[in-house]
Amino acid sequence: MELSNTTHVASNLTFSIGVSADVMALQQNVRMMNLYLKPVVISIGLASNLCAALVISTVAMRKAACSVYFLAILIANEFFLLIFMHEWLTQQVGVSLYGLVGGWCQFATFTGKSADFLSVWYPVCLILDRCIYSIRPEIYAEICSTWKARMLVILLCIISIMIFLNTSLTFGVFYTPSPLPQMPYCSPLTIFERTTTILSHADVIVNGVLGYGTIIALLIRILVEKTRLFRANFEVWFRQRQLPEFATSDGIPETQDSQPQMEESMTKGQTVAALTYIILFLLCNLPLQGFRTKNMILAVAQSSHMHNVSSYLIKEILVVLKLVSFSSLLFVLLVVHSGFRHHLAGMLRDLCCRCVQMQVDTPDIEMNNDGGYECRLSKSSIEESSTVEFVSHESAYV
Repeated sequence: MELSNTTHVASNLTFSIGVSADVMALQQNVRMMNLYLKPVVISIGLASNLCAALVISTVAMRKAACSVYFLAILIANEFFLLIFMHEWLTQQVGVSLYGLVGGWCQFATFTGKSADFLSVWYPVCLILDRCIYSIRPEIYAEICSTWKARMLVILLCIISIMIFLNTSLTFGVFYTPSPLPQMPYCSPLTIFERTTTILSHADVIVNGVLGYGTIIALLIRILVEKTRLFRANFEVWFRQRQLPEFATSDGIPETQDSQPQMEESMTKGQTVAALTYIILFLLCNLPLQGFRTKNMILAVAQSSHMHNVSSYLIKEILVVLKLVSFSSLLFVLLVVHSGFRHHLAGMLRDLCCRCVQMQVDTPDIEMNNDGGYECRLSKSSIEESSTVEFVSHESAYV
């Protein structure tokens, strides 16, 4: 993750390249995208990630190991977007904490790099969880418990702290040269430029080769297993269609308990949501990872490698795609996960009930037959016979 230094160089791109018409047009496109598109995507991502985290934090949702990884991904994405928003405010609005808060440069760099690292390896844990469930469901409950998932999330967080703690020593605050407006920016210290370059290349290898490579391998394995199961189920269904009608009455009963069906539906929703998010994550992040890998190879091969305006424009577009992936998990869950929609609706009903309670004098809450509660609310200013009823099924998400 190269937020501060890259953004600073990008802001001064006009002074380091030619002034041809094509270059001016490209610079204008980059400027408009940085000014309008990025803050919109970041703002949507900050709000949507917070909303999704609140829903997943409910009692019923966090009972599954898969939900633990979803929540960890949302938190990592939230921190990444917060740091990126600060960078945007610094470059576009001039609001910066670099020169006001001591150590903010090191903290922002450390947080951004750690969040970027975890945003790759938490999806690795998520796809590994779904891979074990798809291939070996009989041992899934023993291997992938929620307690072990939490421990793995904490372990990865500790690893990221150990890896990027060096930013407290290798980064510092600089100011733009005199011909330009004085603006603080965060960049590697001169004596540590070689060290930070090596660490940046190592980050590309760890996240690009190991992280994304593991995700792709596990995703292919899951898709192969799902394809095999689909073919097997289709063959069974086709053979049943060939049997005489009287044979169907002596077969396996079609009626099943509702509770196993609900659990199966919840698990299927988690798997579909995980696979959908992983595919979207790869589509939005692999291009930028490939771009960084190419630049790393060129930088190693040519010590004087320079970026032109075309490559800069391409990188800015790919950065926007990455921001989209960091803001998309809520919408993925809403579209493909019926259990998530159910819990979100329950939270909204409960919130509405609490809001109505605050507007009345003496609310009476009674349990209903469904296990939820029924709020019978009477205002003092209204006649004694008139009541306002509002039903909230708290049991839907607790």
